[in-house]
Amino acid sequence: MTAAGTAETGSGTSTDDTLPPAMTRLIARALRIGVGLSAALAIIGLSALLLGPAAVFTAATVHGAPFSGPGFVSGLAHGQGMDILLLAFIVLIATPLIRVIISVGLFARAGDRPFTTLTLTVLLLLGLSVLIGAFA
Repeated sequence: MTAAGTAETGSGTSTDDTLPPAMTRLIARALRIGVGLSAALAIIGLSALLLGPAAVFTAATVHGAPFSGPGFVSGLAHGQGMDILLLAFIVLIATPLIRVIISVGLFARAGDRPFTTLTLTVLLLLGLSVLIGAFA
């Protein structure tokens, strides 16, 4: 033990000390992929926005709503910078959700019922938050 009272072999957090290394690597890989993909999309979207003819807010202006599925998909298909940036933000926001989904599967497969229940509760709360936000 160190002077701070944490084990010298780990980082001192309970997550690093309780998850097997393979689980930690899988979760870390999912987070890296999500953040990397989001960053790449943000760079592409910003480039398209700055280098394109004019800023076209497809989802907002064509369909008269802050977000419209058909307008969004159409904007992506036409390489509209704002829609690509929106996709980058969606990917970034979804990344922690993917982490929770992966954690549920890993804990269930490992037979860890308390952590499976806990992560399912977190997933349920995240889902309710999304639904409440969508209809508020």
